[in-house]
Amino acid sequence: MNHGESGVSEIISAVLAVILVIALAAIIGAIFLGWAVPLQKTAYIATQATPVNITNASAVQLFLSQGETVSLAPSTAYGLPVKFSLTNGSATYNVVPLPGTASQGWKPGTSLILFRNASGSWVTDSTAYVKNNTGFSNGTWTVNIIDANSEVLIAQHTVNLIGGGAPAPYPVYPGFTVEAWVKWNIPPNPGSDTTRKWATIVVDGTTDNNRRYHLQHNSDNTKFEFAIATATMTGSGTWVASTTTPGSGTWYHVTGVYNQTPGTMAIYVNGIQEDGKSVGSSGLRSSPAKYQVGGPAGIQWPGPTSMLRKFEGNIRGLYTYERAMGSPEVYSRYIAGLPAS
Repeated sequence: MNHGESGVSEIISAVLAVILVIALAAIIGAIFLGWAVPLQKTAYIATQATPVNITNASAVQLFLSQGETVSLAPSTAYGLPVKFSLTNGSATYNVVPLPGTASQGWKPGTSLILFRNASGSWVTDSTAYVKNNTGFSNGTWTVNIIDANSEVLIAQHTVNLIGGGAPAPYPVYPGFTVEAWVKWNIPPNPGSDTTRKWATIVVDGTTDNNRRYHLQHNSDNTKFEFAIATATMTGSGTWVASTTTPGSGTWYHVTGVYNQTPGTMAIYVNGIQEDGKSVGSSGLRSSPAKYQVGGPAGIQWPGPTSMLRKFEGNIRGLYTYERAMGSPEVYSRYIAGLPAS
C-alpha cells in the first residue's frame, strides 16, 4: 500500500468514528436529556390474567402484581395510558373503561374485570359494576395490554373461557333516546344579543305547548337541556340541564333519554349523566310529527322574534332511537367518537 492509499483509509476511519460518536451521543441524550428523537418510554407492569364467571357468563380478571401505576385510556391523569383488547381468531373486542373506573389509576396490587354485555365490551375495577354480563364465547382468548401512546404491546396473556358468549339483545323499555354531536363556531353566550338564544339541536312539535321533546341549549346558551312533555303535563313540560358549560370550537356529545317504564329522564354530556329526574310514566304528549334541526336561519315558530331557535355551529351524528338507552350504552356511543362529516 502506498502513502496515498494509507491517507485515504485513515480519513475514512476518522469519519466513521465521528459518525459513531454522534449516534451514541444522540441515543444517550435521548435517554438522559429527553432530546426529541423517536425513542419512547413504555410503562413497566407485571400482570396476571384469570378467567372468572359472573352471572354464569365468562369474564377476565387482570391483576397488576407490580410495576408502575397506569391510567386507563383515554385518561392520562395517572401515568402512561393503557388499553385492552381480546382476540380469538378473527374475533376482536376492544375494551373501554366504564365511567369512573380506576379514577385513581390502575395501581399495583389491584384488579380489573373485563366483561361484555349488549352495549359493548368494558373494563371496571369492581364486580359490583358488572351489569348484564353476556360473556365472551367459549375458547382460547388472547388478552392484550397495550401502551395507548406508542401502540406498543406491554403484556399478553392466554385464557380459556367457558360459559356464556351468546349475544344479548338490546333491552327494550318503552321510551326513546336522542343524541347529537354539536360544536359552536362562535362564543355560545350571546350576551345582550337575543337573536341567538334557545339554540335548538332537535325539535319535535311546533310550539312549547305541544312539543314532545327538545334537545337544546338553555336561554343564554350556557348549558345543555333535554326537555320533554308527557301526556299528563300541562304547559311546556319539564327539563333537565347539564353542569357542562359549552365553549366555542369544541365538539360535545349530548344525549337525552326518556325511560317510560319508571318514568325518568336524563341528560348526558360526553357519555356522563349530568342530571336526571322523575317525570311520570304516562308516555309522551301527542304532537305534530314535525322534526326540525336548528341552524343560522333559526326555526320559525309562531310567536315573537325572541322565540326563534338558532344554532350557529355544526351538528353531526343526529339520531333518535325508539328505546331508552342505559348509561353504559350512552358511554359507548361517546367512546365510538365523532362521526365523519
